[in-house]
Amino acid sequence: MQSVLLLSAVEFYAFMAFDLADSAGKQMCTMKGHQVLGNTYTRCDSPTILRAFIERVYGNRKVVATRMNEGSSRSHCAIMLTLLTLDGGCFRQTQFSIVDLAGAERPEKALGERISKETAMQEMFRYMKNPSADMSPGLQGFLINFELSNLLTEVVTATNAHKGKHPYKCSSFGNSASIAYFGGALAGESRLGVIICLSQSPQNGWETWYSIANYGKSLAQLRTRVRPVASVSMDAALAEAKKAAADAASALNAMGTSASNMKYAPFRYGMKVYTEQRLQFMVALRDMGAGGGSVGSGGGTSGVEVLRAEC
Repeated sequence: MQSVLLLSAVEFYAFMAFDLADSAGKQMCTMKGHQVLGNTYTRCDSPTILRAFIERVYGNRKVVATRMNEGSSRSHCAIMLTLLTLDGGCFRQTQFSIVDLAGAERPEKALGERISKETAMQEMFRYMKNPSADMSPGLQGFLINFELSNLLTEVVTATNAHKGKHPYKCSSFGNSASIAYFGGALAGESRLGVIICLSQSPQNGWETWYSIANYGKSLAQLRTRVRPVASVSMDAALAEAKKAAADAASALNAMGTSASNMKYAPFRYGMKVYTEQRLQFMVALRDMGAGGGSVGSGGGTSGVEVLRAEC
């Protein structure tokens, strides 16, 4: 068996997804179902590569100083290890994800004041029109709390769906790229493990109680039936990857210069980079199989496995 291990990182910020591993700047990603598309890959041949990768990722991530934390995370961050394997002409792609969720905060404690819903919506509207102008810490905290609340709602929805033996479908109202991504675990596409961080300070007693009694309890009740990944032939996988790369390059080249077209320029550029990189590593994997070489070993990953068939 031959394998290639790839590193990538995505930031979920302001309902959108951005690549964190690109040193040239954060390109925009998009969602296809529960899968992130548009992120860059870094090949990982040894553990020493991880240090520079993680430093670059956290250097790109959104942080801000608050009264409670000098480096408060203002986004959710997912570090993904993608394993491409070739076994007897059969191709498979699996993924192990470690996600650092931005913590919920009480604005009065963290920032000294609470932003109103009306003010938050007005600022969010201005931000969507001009994303280059960063949003205030108050709006960042508002959106984080909103997303975490929605995530808990989706967990309860998925739990009830599985209890009733119905398929889980991520709701579209008020949800974001992060909710769509986490929905993969709720739909049975991954094994999920969650660690809840608790404060030992008495002044944070209410937050600690809420984390255990509400969030932790609801997460512990989640049950899903994990769906296996089917292997496909390497030839079929490469044909799909080549077509995806050609389509992405064509969409970028054919893009006009109008305001509506330029709005999607970051996404189209990201898709071109993503599809070209993925094709490059798949070709390298095929050549390793033809030559008998290998990078890594074993048939998969352990822990939280996001199991997705890519072809």
